[in-house]
This record gives sequence, C-alpha cells and structure tokens, in this order.
Amino acid sequence: MKIGIEAREFFSGKMTGIGRYLGHFLQCATASDRPHEYVLFCNQNTQVPLNHPKLKKVIIQERVTWIWDQIKLPLHVARERIDVFLTPYFKAPIFSSSYTVLIINDIMPLLFPEESGLFRRLYFRLMLGIAARRATKIMTISENSRDDIVRIFKVPVDKIKVVHLGIEESFRSSETRIEEIRRKYALPRKFILYVGNLKPHKNVKGLIEAYEKLPAKMKEEYKLILGAPKSDKYCPGIEKTIRERRLIHDILFTGFIEERDLPAVYQMSSLFAFPSLYEGFGFPPLEAMACGCPVVSSNTSSMPEILGEAALFFNPNDIEEMSLVIRQMLEDEKLRNNFRQKGLERAKLFTPEKMTRIIISLLESISVSS
Repeated sequence: MKIGIEAREFFSGKMTGIGRYLGHFLQCATASDRPHEYVLFCNQNTQVPLNHPKLKKVIIQERVTWIWDQIKLPLHVARERIDVFLTPYFKAPIFSSSYTVLIINDIMPLLFPEESGLFRRLYFRLMLGIAARRATKIMTISENSRDDIVRIFKVPVDKIKVVHLGIEESFRSSETRIEEIRRKYALPRKFILYVGNLKPHKNVKGLIEAYEKLPAKMKEEYKLILGAPKSDKYCPGIEKTIRERRLIHDILFTGFIEERDLPAVYQMSSLFAFPSLYEGFGFPPLEAMACGCPVVSSNTSSMPEILGEAALFFNPNDIEEMSLVIRQMLEDEKLRNNFRQKGLERAKLFTPEKMTRIIISLLESISVSS
C-alpha cells in the first residue's frame, strides 16, 4: 500500500506537537514489517527528521498556501498513485484521487475564540467542516475530542477513530545530567513545575492564584517554575500578575526548555501541576508521569481520560480547591510516592509503537475495503 502524508509540520528550528506525532509514527512504521511505502509531501522548507528506504520525499514548491493545499498537493497525490492520504491539517484538499484520513487533534479555535482572530475562526470552521464531511475516516487523539467533533460538526461517531498518542522512550530512561540541567535553568532544589504555553485556556493565571494561597512556609520551601517560552505573547500579562501579587521571588520562568532536557527537569520536580481548562490530549502531565513525577491536574476535557487514577484532580475554575490539592500532595510524602508509582504504570499504556499499530490497522482497513 502506498500511504501519502502531508509533512509540512517538519521544518527547521521548531518541532510542533503534530510534528512529534508524525515523527513517532514514521519511526515506528518504517521499523515494522508491514510492506508499505510512505510518500511525504513537503514544501521547500520541510526538513524530515529521518531517512529510510520506505520513505519517499516529494518536494512541492509553495508560494501561495491555498494553491499548494488545493491544487498542487492533490495533483501530486494523483501522480504518485497514493492509496490512502493522511493529513494533520483542517484545510485538507477538497478534491482528492485517494482515500483521505483526516487528523483532528482538537477544535480549540472554536472553543476559545479569544485566542484567535475572527477570520481564522471562520476559515477553520468552514474548511474543517468540508474536510470532515469529505474524509473517508477521521482520527483524533481522545474521546473528548471525538465528542467535540461529533457535537459541532455533526459527524457520525463511527467515522471517527480515537488513537491515543505515545510517550517516547527518552521520558522513561534514567537521566545522569540532573545537576548540569539544574544549573542550566537555575532550578531550585524543590519546586512545583508547569510546562506549556501561556495561552488563556492553559489557566496559568489560575495556577499563580492557587500558589499564592499556599502557606508562606510552603512557598518558601517550594518555588513555582513556569517552563514557558519568554517569547510567548501572553508572557507580559503573566509577569504583571506575578508582580502584582508580589511573587517575583517565588515564581520563576525558565524560558523554553529544550526537549532533550525535559526528562531531567520532570525528574527533579517535586510536583507537576497542570491547570488547563481544555486539552485535546495533554502531553506534559503524561510525560511527567513517565519520569516519575507526581501530578495534580484539572478535571476537565480529556484529562481524566488520559491520566486515569494516576493524578490527583481539581476543578480548574475553583482556585481554593486547586490550592488545597497542591498543598495536600506536597504535605504528604506517602501520597506523592503513591501517585508517583501510579503515574509510572499509567504512562506505560501510551507508547508510539501502540499508536502506530492502531494507525496502520486503520489505513489497511480502508485500503482493503476499497
């Protein structure tokens, strides 16, 4: 079977969540014994992170994006005689000569309109609605995202396949560079960690307010570390909140944490806090679990589904409850150790190999049914 993949998420200098997802899939798929060929459709800026005899890269020059999306790409899909085409974009080709599998991780622009402009929201809704109707199958990363897609786009539930993401092996291996990385990011001995961006739906302001309510002695012992890029456009607002609450010595920014350093940062954390209002999947708390870090998390969207009984949950809209749960975990070493062990076991359920087997089975089922 010839599988086509829209691969523009692989580009120099930045690895997106979708890029990691596709990279894990390709690494495992090319290592498997399944005799499929993978054709990656790229533009001039694409840098695919692996080479393999099963991979073919097709470079299509991109000048005007909609022409690339809707004219050039489908022409090359037809030219390559693709059997099944996999795309991670809401703006999938409206017309295609092959069966199409659409990956929809979440519908964030429609749920949090304040984070994107009106034109983007309208374009997202229009193009995703068309792509969802025309796709042979839709893949998404949680039951929660599936339910959102069904509710908003009226897609039949049996058209959607839930495929949970996988945590890569580096988050399970022993790290020997702990002190080096501690110095690199100026990390204290004990700290509560948050990793992610600073968009409003991440509810970092709520986490700051919950941290403020901790006892003074606890704040002195445990700093709050925000593993977020200082370039984030919401950073000035978060910094203002920290100054207003006189927490500049208690809440520290690391800036962007390199992916290869993340496992060590998780391992040295006393607690990982994830206050998000909405997640399609929620990678960071699961990564923290894989590294043996106890987790407290919001109880919204996909988080209970993904984290199961391995996290201590709170209502992210209830600052008092969030603060109480954080305090409860920090005060009880036995409880932390219990959730640390639960987290390690839970993380074992999510592997790139398992994810890849499910995706390949779905693609094969479409090819066979044809």
